[in-house]
Amino acid sequence: MPTTVALAIALVSFSAGAGTAVELPPVSETAPVLPVTPQPSPGLAPPAGAIPPPENVAVPPLPASATSSSKASYARKVFDLMNVQRRAAGVPSLRWNQSVANVSQAWADHLGQATKSASFDWGRIHRTDGGGSLIPSGATWYGEIIAFNFTEANIVNWWMGSPPHKAAMLDWRETDTGVGVVVPTSGPYQGWHLVVANLAGYPASAAPVAKPAPPVSPFSDLVAGQPFLKEMNWMASRKISTGYSAANGTKSYHPLEQVNRDAMAAFMYRLAGSPSYTPPKTSPFTDVKRGQQFYKEICWLASKKITTGYPGARGTKAYRPLQPIGRDAMAAFMYRLSGSPSYMPPRTSPFADVKSTQQYYKEISWLAAKGISTGWDEAHGRKNYRSLQQINRDAMAAFMYRWAN
Repeated sequence: MPTTVALAIALVSFSAGAGTAVELPPVSETAPVLPVTPQPSPGLAPPAGAIPPPENVAVPPLPASATSSSKASYARKVFDLMNVQRRAAGVPSLRWNQSVANVSQAWADHLGQATKSASFDWGRIHRTDGGGSLIPSGATWYGEIIAFNFTEANIVNWWMGSPPHKAAMLDWRETDTGVGVVVPTSGPYQGWHLVVANLAGYPASAAPVAKPAPPVSPFSDLVAGQPFLKEMNWMASRKISTGYSAANGTKSYHPLEQVNRDAMAAFMYRLAGSPSYTPPKTSPFTDVKRGQQFYKEICWLASKKITTGYPGARGTKAYRPLQPIGRDAMAAFMYRLSGSPSYMPPRTSPFADVKSTQQYYKEISWLAAKGISTGWDEAHGRKNYRSLQQINRDAMAAFMYRWAN
């Protein structure tokens, strides 16, 4: 990685012929090409100007309309600079395809939110198929390149300096492209530009026909290919999550929002089938009042001993409803929801960062044994659980889906 600028980039390419067959790496018959993407260092400041093109290709000045800081103008300037490089290499210019650009922009918007999280898995910077199923039909070749950088020239020049990205951007089979751009307004990459470019090749005799994008979720803020989409949609179908209502009547899920303990009670009550239950007139917890949101569900959780609360003065208990729930406590809740089944945890922990003597070791190990948690892959084949990390709503959907299935 250059010392002057920090990048996060990835490449995926597909062949989408009559059978939409995937162009595969030699070691697999099914997996698309998805190279590991390094996490950019957020501490580096934007460079004063663009990195010189690796092959000293002259970049002509663009019209004033392309120098605006708006996302659309930025995307068009990236597009123009891509074609500068293609013409210099003797490859026909690409044409702008707004349907392809919509696919790019949807994923850029998702990544702009996802990369704000410290727990974002950089190995999932692409959709499962790189968005190939969403582009207009008729393409005989398809590719995707992604970059985290600053100026438009920084983006394109970095692609030119990376052999696989250069090969994808200059491929003679491509005819159409679209570019999506997002600028995070908060988080470690505030002010950076995240760019997604999708590239497609259409035979000269077949004009691309845009196909209507089917709805991928009852939640308006979920997009095709994002992690745990199936599980979040399942949460809606089982009425475990009702989402957040907007003024226009749509629902959103807020996948990267943390799960608080009050919402966790509601999720678990609904996961159990919303059993008939009349909550007590007197709350079992000093910090949970009758009439507040999820009072019934929190009391039900206590009645089933799924939660024991936090000890207070004079034998009282507190629930801390607005506190985000950690992954260790979540394991205990899921284990107790299952009826605290007989289980002997292993002497050797399934996770490198979970010790056999720590709180909830049994419950965390049970979660792993049941396949409810797969943990994070680390070096040398190890797995980490990250016990004290708070849970986002997308990951909670995955835990509940696996518990029920």
